[in-house]
Amino acid sequence: MITEVPRRYFNERSGHDYIQQLAFPDEVASIKVAVSGKFYAISAAAAALKHVEVSYLRFALHSLRIKYQGSEGLFRRTDLCFLNWPLVSETCFVGLTVIGRLDAD
Repeated sequence: MITEVPRRYFNERSGHDYIQQLAFPDEVASIKVAVSGKFYAISAAAAALKHVEVSYLRFALHSLRIKYQGSEGLFRRTDLCFLNWPLVSETCFVGLTVIGRLDAD
């Protein structure tokens, strides 16, 4: 299922705030280093967390294990993809993770 998320939820500052508030205190510094310069990744994470918070539940402070995983080995295009580039199809994206791909290492 695909759910619409308002554009205003995609906010880098909010993403950093979520990390500060929700990640385990001893992991905050390392997470901030990992996502440094990853605007799209942190913005998308903020939108996802905000959507869950608004739609389903509230998170307890310092209760989430947050891990950034880069896109290496997660994105592969097929030859057919180049023929259909304007169209997004399953043949073009195999193993795509949106957050990891937006800020490719």
